[in-house]
Amino acid sequence: MNVRAGSIAGSVSAVGVALMTILSEESQAFKSFLTGLTGHHWVSKSIITLVLFFGIYAISARTKDNEGFWKETLAFAIITIISALAIFGFYLFVE
Repeated sequence: MNVRAGSIAGSVSAVGVALMTILSEESQAFKSFLTGLTGHHWVSKSIITLVLFFGIYAISARTKDNEGFWKETLAFAIITIISALAIFGFYLFVE
């Protein structure tokens, strides 16, 4: 596995989930669109996230995996934590 590609794909996916979650709470039209795709907005978000992850991974797998494992893992972890905090902060302070 290309660690760099996995880190990039995972990071983009984490940010994507955070953005879709916040947008679906702010926009009834977007939430209805997601619901219309599969019958439930969370199922649609999951499918979109899977497609996003594997698509970004396929594209970025062509890059050289020359960074260290821990550096890539740390970058992914930090972005994932920031994305989770964005969702948490949204529900805590905005909703």
